[in-house]
Amino acid sequence: MNGGDKSDRRSSAEAAAWLARLQCGAREGVTDHAFRDWLRDNEAHRDAFEKAADIWEMLPGAIEQESVAARSEYRARSRFHAPVLAMASMMLMIVVGGLFLLMDRAKVYEIGRGEQQTIILADGSRVNLNTDSRMEVHYSSGERRIELTRGEALFEVTKDPGRPFIVYSGKSAVRALGTTFAVRHGPDLTAFTLVEGKVEVVRGRKKQEERLALLKPGERLTVQTSGRAIMDRPSIDALLSWRDGEVCFDDTTLAQAAGEINRYSRSQRIVVSSDVSAYRISGIFLTRDPSQFINAVVQLYGLRVSTKNGEIFLAAASEQAAGKI
Repeated sequence: MNGGDKSDRRSSAEAAAWLARLQCGAREGVTDHAFRDWLRDNEAHRDAFEKAADIWEMLPGAIEQESVAARSEYRARSRFHAPVLAMASMMLMIVVGGLFLLMDRAKVYEIGRGEQQTIILADGSRVNLNTDSRMEVHYSSGERRIELTRGEALFEVTKDPGRPFIVYSGKSAVRALGTTFAVRHGPDLTAFTLVEGKVEVVRGRKKQEERLALLKPGERLTVQTSGRAIMDRPSIDALLSWRDGEVCFDDTTLAQAAGEINRYSRSQRIVVSSDVSAYRISGIFLTRDPSQFINAVVQLYGLRVSTKNGEIFLAAASEQAAGKI
């Protein structure tokens, strides 16, 4: 075996170990810094990591046990331990031969209702996709461009001053270097929420860009299709509760709450009658169990429930009840 083969094998093993470390647990500054140093040390490292990320995506969850071992044994800036290298590279060695030539190089990610997916991009950035979402990834030497064409995602961006990280959604975009933020794109609006760091939200592209806001942590900018932009400070925990399979409502109308629950349902759809749509509800509900929400509002307001063709209709039990808000 020549020196080049040994170097390639080591790069692949190190890439797998980095992928495992980045996949699990909260991101730390030391981890990001050490990972960037490793990427810049050798051009082969970036290629190896991108290939490892592709294989990870094809086998979701397959390296979960190895990631736990990598997290507990590896320390940033130290030499890689042999057991970690062996475990992390084993999965690659098994699948590379049969799958490497079959990998789809198109960076398109799409999930259906009720699904979620965690993606590690080629630069180590992490993306959590929420229900019914579609995302395209376009990386080049000058920029890291994401097109969120539908749905919702949380981005944890690896710092790379030479390549800004830009997420386009609708007619607006958010630009970041290294930070954590969420984007939600629907038919009527696009919302950008900054969790930590600093991001710029713009309207338009390239030379037609217009700055809308420079967000601070905790701020959300909602851009409506009409062009109106609204700034507020939502509860970040409530906003990101979907990562735990929950939705949080705080004095939310039944119409809005039902719409949110429907985002996660693969079969049934809740329809709220106009006579009760303005009723309010607060609470935490499971995204996978619409019946929990239905039972709560029925008990709270004494609503009438009926079903037809996979739709669940909620209406006032009587004309007198319809006036209760």
